[in-house]
Amino acid sequence: MKLMWEIGRREMLIAAFMILITGLAPILMTVFLRGLIDGAVGILKGDSNLTTATIWLVAFLAANLVQALSGIFVHRWLIPDIMEIFQAGVNERLMIKASRLPLEAFEQAEYYDLLHHAQFGVDRLWVPIQWMLRIPSDAITAIGLLIYLGSVNIWFPVILLIGITPSHVIGERIFERIRVLKSKHSPTLRYIDYLGKLMADRPAAAEVRLFGLGDFLLGRRKKLVAELRNDRLSLARERVRGAVARTFFEHFTYALVITWSVVLIVTGRLTLGLFAAFLTAAQQFMSSASMALGGYRSVTGSISYMKDVLD
Repeated sequence: MKLMWEIGRREMLIAAFMILITGLAPILMTVFLRGLIDGAVGILKGDSNLTTATIWLVAFLAANLVQALSGIFVHRWLIPDIMEIFQAGVNERLMIKASRLPLEAFEQAEYYDLLHHAQFGVDRLWVPIQWMLRIPSDAITAIGLLIYLGSVNIWFPVILLIGITPSHVIGERIFERIRVLKSKHSPTLRYIDYLGKLMADRPAAAEVRLFGLGDFLLGRRKKLVAELRNDRLSLARERVRGAVARTFFEHFTYALVITWSVVLIVTGRLTLGLFAAFLTAAQQFMSSASMALGGYRSVTGSISYMKDVLD
């Protein structure tokens, strides 16, 4: 975030304003939804009037419109603009860092592994930039909804926090496995690229044919590709198992919230508007919290590819 501030301060100030708007909009929509439904029920019971319900309706639609427009503004203009500025700034810093390295560093394989790692991070800069704008917004939404739910019944935020914890632990474990594999595969990927150039590029073509090395190089490359494929397939299976487990925990938590809400309605401690607001808030909280935590992992992982070179 510090680097983004140094490179594009104007854009980051605009981003902070948009983060606040997009983070507060779902909270306001939940509050307005409660007022709208309770107002409609009040009209049927004769306890409210059409003007009050109309105000809640206009407020709800306005909040929904603001959320939609802010999303278009962020994704269609702000993120591409920041990405262009940030990518140019990071590339410049990488080149400056490389130009200041001692000559003996260029003779070490570790340097090229590090450079390959950093280039991978630069090529996917859109990931941290997109998430750095979304994480604070989702965090504002999640925290605000927890406060809103807790103001009515303290057990709702407790249930939601307990339910999101296993998903976060599973996500952390899988992401760490991805990070380790990316680092482990950097030398192998460079070697595969090197073997491909030996077989296909002109400078080594004569020697490869003269000494009959084509089959050997091809066999070696196939073996390395197979090793990478096995690691990636194993990771893919682990990610599927993790996704299934996270989905189970999240849906089980949501089911508990619904069940508890029904109990409160039956006992007369929850209005129909609050019931609708709680269901919406619970679903929005699970989504926002998962996005914020998953986004944080993606950002830290993407930045780690470039950290050693930029430091």
